Formats: sequence, C-alpha cells, structure tokens
Amino acid sequence: MSNPTPGTVSRNRPMTKGEAKRELTAWSSSGLSLAAYARGRGIPEKRMWNWRTRLRAQGWEPGMAVQENSSGLVPARIVDSPALGARSSFDVSLGTGIVIRVPSDFDKGSLRRLLEVVSEC
Repeated sequence: MSNPTPGTVSRNRPMTKGEAKRELTAWSSSGLSLAAYARGRGIPEKRMWNWRTRLRAQGWEPGMAVQENSSGLVPARIVDSPALGARSSFDVSLGTGIVIRVPSDFDKGSLRRLLEVVSEC
C-alpha cells in the first residue's frame, strides 16, 4: 500500500492536532478501516481512535478544513468583568474549554510559550 499522506507521523511522539486532522481526513477517503489505515501508516490504532473521539467532541469531522496557524496559538477571548473591579489576574478562556488564569504582571514571552504548548494538546 502506498503512503496516502505526505509527511511522517512517529509512533514515539504524540501527534499534533493538525497532524491528527490530516491523518483522519486521509483515512476517511482511503476506504480502509481505521485499524487497517493506522497499521499501514505505523500509527497506533488507539491514538487514531482517541483523536477521532476528541475532535468529534469539538465538532470537527474528517474532510473539514485543517486550519493551520503559523504562530501555533489558538484563538482566545479575554473577558473582563467590571463587577470584579481592579484585579491582580485575568482569565484567558481558550476555545477548547481550557481556562488559564494569568497574573496582571505577566511576561508576554512566557504567556506566548504557554499558549503554544497548550495549543498542541
């Protein structure tokens, strides 16, 4: 069987969300069972099932666009609550349901690195 998608996904490291979406999209058009596709690509079948379940819960299905974000950041919305008055921190609510509490004297570089790591989860 020929390799249906470009690039290599290693058995020994977790797939990024983008890699998982590309693999699941390639699988859905391959005509193979998920198990056969994963075996042919050298990807643990459980990893493919886990990503499929996780992405479906987020409303994504194979064949939908794989959105690449060159910065590695995910969309975030900062919500301010006037009722709280002056605060020593604020929350960053990510589209994935993760909320990160950030102190008001945060270091931009550190926050950026943290958001990059979280976006890979």
